[in-house]
Amino acid sequence: MEQTSGKGRGRASERALRSWAGIVEMIGGRLKRLRSQAFWVRLTQPRAILHGLAVMVAWLHSMLLKLPLLVVIIVLATIVIQGLTQHATVIDPISVPRDLADSGYTAEVASHRLRDAVTDFMNGVNSRMSNPDIALHGDLPKIVVPAVGISLDAIVASIRTLMHGTRSRTVSGEIVAQDKLYWLRLRLDGREIYTSKTGVALNKPDELFAGAVPALLRQVKPYFVVVSLRRQDPEAALRLIDELIPKLSANDEELPWYYNQRALVMRSRKDYGAAEQALTAALRLNPNLVVSHLNLGVIYSDQGKLDAAIAEDLQALKLDPNFAVAHDNYGSHLRKQRKFAEAKAELDRALALDRNYAVAHESLGELYRDTGREAEAIAAFQEALRLDPRLVTAKRELEKLTAAQAASAVVPQK
Repeated sequence: MEQTSGKGRGRASERALRSWAGIVEMIGGRLKRLRSQAFWVRLTQPRAILHGLAVMVAWLHSMLLKLPLLVVIIVLATIVIQGLTQHATVIDPISVPRDLADSGYTAEVASHRLRDAVTDFMNGVNSRMSNPDIALHGDLPKIVVPAVGISLDAIVASIRTLMHGTRSRTVSGEIVAQDKLYWLRLRLDGREIYTSKTGVALNKPDELFAGAVPALLRQVKPYFVVVSLRRQDPEAALRLIDELIPKLSANDEELPWYYNQRALVMRSRKDYGAAEQALTAALRLNPNLVVSHLNLGVIYSDQGKLDAAIAEDLQALKLDPNFAVAHDNYGSHLRKQRKFAEAKAELDRALALDRNYAVAHESLGELYRDTGREAEAIAAFQEALRLDPRLVTAKRELEKLTAAQAASAVVPQK
């Protein structure tokens, strides 16, 4: 058996060698032909040139005929791939009572109003974190596959179901009329997440969505709820943060942002040690998180550690030289070191990047106040409050300056 097997392997080797020899001989013949003068003479003959041009034209004509089909195939494949891989929250049409639909407030309009309410909420938070992708049902082009008569979004949904895809989430719901009021119920992937606690007047259906948005975002992108809640109720925000952090993996891109918000709550408590600890955790997870460098600088400044604060400002500016907030923080810390010329230059840069940044006008007012330029300080504080009436420091300092100005204008009577 071993001898027979050896002979078989020998014959196979001989056949392989002969095959390779044949290939080498063929390549050598082709090269020899290319080097021959006769070949090039025939190639440059008018008949050969015309034949070559005819072959090329025929090939181009064939490609042009096939090109539209290739483009269609590529476009359809791109749409399907995007539908399968996009990480979006898709809002289906929200069912509405017949009288509401008859007035023009259809199910599609209701879904648009919900998305608008979500967008307004996120814009109001004004966070540097990217907004979640909120899409409407049907944003995928309504292209119907002729052979089977179904749309691409139906195909994508079917494939996602078969593959148990979870990247996209679907919001559905309905508006119902009861007791001469409208009520809203929302579901996420079929699970109820919100029901109106109070109804709204029949002529104000848009008011239904204000309370629904936080409930929806808490499921989809709770970070925006955390930021909004921190400004209204820091303790409630802290409870939500401490509930969310343990649920996230160490490589989750949102985790350092939650530590950053935790630090801001701790700063409001004047617990600077805990704030530093949270920001250190955030920067360990993401050393390039600009806002955490700036917030750490603010924590250092609160404790009188201005050199450390400026070091964090400079690191933030290195990461993002065109961030107005970073220039404002740097300028404010330079002002505290009484480096007024350098501070003014940084505040001017901040306002050049964002003329409507109210805090930078407030900082400029503080600089003018510290350098004895009361009239310019008053104008800067007034502009800051025009842009953002909530600025406490600008309001307090403006009241002091205007009171002092009024007192100095009183002429004592003899």
